[in-house]
Amino acid sequence: MRREAQELWLKNLRSDDRVLVTGAAGWFGRTAIAMTREAGLELLATGSKDQKIEIDGQSQAVHNQSLDVISAFKPTVVIDTAFVTRERLPILGHKTYIETNQKLIDQSLDIATLPSVRKYIGFSSGATKHLAGQASFSLRDNPYAAQKRVYESKMTELSNCLKKDISIARVWSVTGNYVTKLGSFAFTDLVSQADLGRVEIKSAHLVYRRLCAVEEVLALALLAVRDHCEPVFDTGGNLIEIGELARTIVELVNPNAEIHRHLDSSLPVDNYHSDNLDWLRLTRLGNLSLDTVRNQVIRLLDYRN
Repeated sequence: MRREAQELWLKNLRSDDRVLVTGAAGWFGRTAIAMTREAGLELLATGSKDQKIEIDGQSQAVHNQSLDVISAFKPTVVIDTAFVTRERLPILGHKTYIETNQKLIDQSLDIATLPSVRKYIGFSSGATKHLAGQASFSLRDNPYAAQKRVYESKMTELSNCLKKDISIARVWSVTGNYVTKLGSFAFTDLVSQADLGRVEIKSAHLVYRRLCAVEEVLALALLAVRDHCEPVFDTGGNLIEIGELARTIVELVNPNAEIHRHLDSSLPVDNYHSDNLDWLRLTRLGNLSLDTVRNQVIRLLDYRN
């Protein structure tokens, strides 16, 4: 975990805060819990079911998400990560997927308006912007992006109407120690491939991303609430092409690993990233330098070892 980001996170919490983390068993939720524990604050972790999870060797109780339980806890700071991601769509089916996320959006609005809440942090996706003009944002064709758009809109409206301290991070590409689905993300997939000695980059076209750490997203989202700017901001980071990312990972993970790629320069470039302006503004405000991809790889390897 990037220590500077955790220090910024703790700096913007109060000693009497009561922290709610929804979607606690997921990647972002686990990171929020790990970042908060050091402060010794009252913390309620919720998810889709009652369970125990382990974070850095410590057990954490996760309670079935219920507005009654949350209201009784009287949270002052909310880290709301609960949302069904797109890979669950084929499993749940179109109708159930949409209904489940709609219930989560409605509950997020209820949580954000609780009288006890002074700061609310939520998460959207770069998919709400990247596909504009290229594909439909209808619930039928792209329910994940469509519902994230609805979430952004409703939270922005709530922030403006009720003057609530709400910050929504529109997340593009991130890294971190607590990834729960390693094969679903290029960064962790490349690390796994390097471990095995052979890295295959399937994209024949150039692929550019801006990578940042999840803990940076959390810390700057909490800072953004204080900043009183527009509720939604885009994540960013240093720009890197996936071939360079693979070479950096191989150098640090397994220098003997081979990289295989058939690159076709005639194909259009895949630029899935923000303009970085929000990120630069917030990192400067929080006195955080732009993190290098190399450092992000090193932190992941240090954590695994």
